[in-house]
Amino acid sequence: MKSILIAAFMLFTSSVAFAQNTPTQTVKKKPSLVYICPSCGYVYNKAGKCTDGATLVQEGMYYCKMCDGQVAKKPGKCSKCNMDLVKMEKPKDKAKS
Repeated sequence: MKSILIAAFMLFTSSVAFAQNTPTQTVKKKPSLVYICPSCGYVYNKAGKCTDGATLVQEGMYYCKMCDGQVAKKPGKCSKCNMDLVKMEKPKDKAKS
C-alpha cells in the first residue's frame, strides 16, 4: 500500500511539473500608436494636445503645417489654406558629436 501511495504521489508531482513547462500561446501585440507634436516634435503615446496647444498628429498621417488640426490619411491639399499636406514622421535622433 505504501508503494502505491508513493508511486501515485510521484506521478502527480511529475505531471504538475510537466504541465507548467508546456509552451503557452503567444499573444500578438498591437503596434503601439505614436502621436507627435508638429511644432515641437515631442512624441506621445495617446492623442490629444501638446503642452504648447498644438493638436498631436498620429505617425504616418498627413497634416498641414499652417492649420492646426487639419489631418488626412492620404497626401493632398489642406481644405483651409490649400497648402500641401506633409507626412508626419518621428523626429530623427540627433547624433552626438
